[in-house]
Amino acid sequence: MTVILSCSSTGANPPPSVTWLKDDIVITSGTNTTTSGNITTTTLTFTTTADDNLEVYECQVDNGFLRRPQVKTTYLTLKPSINPPGQPEITGSHQYNLGDTVKMICRSIGGNPLSTLNWLRDDNVITNGISSSTNNGVTTSTLTFTAGLKDHLEVFECQANNGVLNKPLTTTTYIEVYFAPKVPVLSGPTNMVSGSSGTWTCSSLNGYPAPTISIRIQDRNYTNEFAVVQSYDVIDRSYTVVGTLDLVPLSDKSGQNLCCHASHLINNKVPQSVCLQLSIEGNHQPRNRNRDRVYNEFNGNRGQSHVYDIPLDQRYRNSNYLTPTHRTADQHNQYLTTTYRTSDLSHSYFLPVNGSSRISTT
Repeated sequence: MTVILSCSSTGANPPPSVTWLKDDIVITSGTNTTTSGNITTTTLTFTTTADDNLEVYECQVDNGFLRRPQVKTTYLTLKPSINPPGQPEITGSHQYNLGDTVKMICRSIGGNPLSTLNWLRDDNVITNGISSSTNNGVTTSTLTFTAGLKDHLEVFECQANNGVLNKPLTTTTYIEVYFAPKVPVLSGPTNMVSGSSGTWTCSSLNGYPAPTISIRIQDRNYTNEFAVVQSYDVIDRSYTVVGTLDLVPLSDKSGQNLCCHASHLINNKVPQSVCLQLSIEGNHQPRNRNRDRVYNEFNGNRGQSHVYDIPLDQRYRNSNYLTPTHRTADQHNQYLTTTYRTSDLSHSYFLPVNGSSRISTT
């Protein structure tokens, strides 16, 4: 007799692989995989023998996102008098917030004798948080626990067995644990000059699912100017979102707050916020009241005018104006020495040509 077994998986990104196994060995002969839209299907075609009676076949679906493949099993009955258990079915949500109570229910209908249900995690039988019952030929097992980070994207397995089949029938499920990211980190300048450019970076780390971040100054949101990049950490199984704002703020933004908000699905969706207060000075050049004298030095056929910032205490002493009597320059024209005289003393001042001087050639 020719038998065709079909196993399909819908959705997932990237698309999953769908594989048939028998006795934990991957079957390659007689399999065919097709994709239609977002549905991936693998069929297994073979001719039965006496050894296939009550044999269990396993379908595995995996795209690398969960901690282990998802599994569903089926079996062949070549002698109708045998009464194996029904395929276990699992009900319960896939999404939980960190700290929520997780409740998953597994049921198996029929079987003679009635089946025994076991919950497994990482191939280990779970003994805590289990309650079981049988009613009208339906066997039920409930698994209850508190969602922790270690349970995030974990695969849980329910097995039904009454000793008739060669191995238990299996169905798997998984849970996603939603947890808030760390408080956002906002970096960038706070003291600026009006019209100068600045770059601010906001990072929201280690959250699941990926948070949405935005940035604003006071009541104005900057959407088009805010470049956001999202990455997934396969080790922590969490998302990091980083946004960068390049902006040229003017002085009217001085005293205002530049804030980054990270919105997520945890704690009633209250966003996490962090702010920097901007201090922006007007773009003007202060008047230098000490610039007051121009000295000329001649070098060959050209003259150089040196404009110096001379401190006030170098021009006056005891309220007397100091009159220059002579000037000298070294061979490299690096310093100009000017001597001033008053009635009772003489002072020499060395004024550098570079530094605070301006040089023009005539």
